[in-house]
Amino acid sequence: MRQRGVAGDAAVAARAARPRPNPVEGFAGGARRALSSHLDAPVGPGILPSSWTRRRPARPIPRCRCIPLPHDPVPQAASPVAGAEPRTRPRIDWRNHLVELAAVFAGFTAAFLLNTWREERSERRAEHLYLRRLLLDVTLDADSLADIVAAKGSKTTRLAAFIESLRDGEPRADEALTALAEVMANRRFNPKRITYDSLTNTGSMGVIAGHALKEANVEYYIGFRDLQAKEAIVDEYLKTYGIPFAYQHMDILTMTLHRPDVARDQAFRNLVVRYLTLSNQNL
Repeated sequence: MRQRGVAGDAAVAARAARPRPNPVEGFAGGARRALSSHLDAPVGPGILPSSWTRRRPARPIPRCRCIPLPHDPVPQAASPVAGAEPRTRPRIDWRNHLVELAAVFAGFTAAFLLNTWREERSERRAEHLYLRRLLLDVTLDADSLADIVAAKGSKTTRLAAFIESLRDGEPRADEALTALAEVMANRRFNPKRITYDSLTNTGSMGVIAGHALKEANVEYYIGFRDLQAKEAIVDEYLKTYGIPFAYQHMDILTMTLHRPDVARDQAFRNLVVRYLTLSNQNL
């Protein structure tokens, strides 16, 4: 106990002999130490321990794997590791590609051939329909033209006989009335052009396959132009001379002549003879 008391007294004496710290120095000591750690220089009245003045190395910042933004540079691919197997590109199976290409080509070809076959079949049907209509029109034209030619042939025969009677003597009044009526009853030929005009106006003449058949149809309808021109001359003559003479010397309602001796007039004779000449030219 005595020894512990002596040691305690010595410790108390040593603490009493130690210089007391300045309160100002203790307050500013923290700031000095902080500055000395950055400047690596001693501050204050004495030199601080080396553990206080030595600058600590900076800790490495841990790297993080971040997703690059659109404006950030794209990171470069990592270099292949030594000893690792190199990546190989997938092998292209050209056989399958060629089979697919052949299948697509065959499909397009089949569709094209089928469409062509349908168009040709539609054109053949249209050709058959047009030819049937043309045949019907030509048949009706032939029948109508035959009737007109026969009627005009009989008319010219009767008018020729009437002109001979004028030369021999004075014809009867009824004969003169019949001759005037036949002159005024002029019949024209109007061919059926509905099917032909439809072919030419719509550009469907190419539907007819036969070239000779096309030429025959075109020549048939063009040939009527000369006939229509001749008939126009006869119509113009009747409008100019025949109709005025009939209005002046004939009662159309009762079909009688104003004068029984009208056949003696030079105008009547010229009218009949001229009409007979024009009718013979058309035939």
